[in-house]
Amino acid sequence: MIPILAFIGPSKSGKTTLIEKVVLQLSSKGLAVGTIKHIREGDFSIDVKGKDTWRHAEAGAKVVVGAADNQVVILKRRVSPYKTLEELLGLLGGEALDVIVIEGFRSLTTSRHEVFKIILAKTREDVEDILKDTVEPIIAIVGPGALRDAVPREKSKSFFDFDIEREKVVDLIASIIAKANR
Repeated sequence: MIPILAFIGPSKSGKTTLIEKVVLQLSSKGLAVGTIKHIREGDFSIDVKGKDTWRHAEAGAKVVVGAADNQVVILKRRVSPYKTLEELLGLLGGEALDVIVIEGFRSLTTSRHEVFKIILAKTREDVEDILKDTVEPIIAIVGPGALRDAVPREKSKSFFDFDIEREKVVDLIASIIAKANR
């Protein structure tokens, strides 16, 4: 099974910044990385109003593929959100990936034992709230150094200061993925 990493935390906690570093390091080691990002804005669209792909969708196309020499985008119109992790992972089907990184989708990932979790927090309440409903494996808890004492004793070795230990988190994640891909 392809290792799955879920980065879980509130808005502006550093998820995207840390993911960038993890993806860069894993990719530089020759691993094929896929990412899935939760976007909270319900009316968000990557498509541009007035462009041909937008016009196709507006005319009623359920799926629109935009293909250029160096990029392909698939736009799917949906009314309901994705309700299962399997449904999301199915969107990456057919790709030869070594690891999948998920940003957000807390409700779909925290209860899954096969998903490696990296928790990012800004406050003591964030730590407590996320830990209360998250099952192992939790491989890292990342936040401001002042949160170190908010982390339960059994998880204290998993805590990393976002400002000064970010590279250690990236290295830890890379080593776990390397072991999982053996």
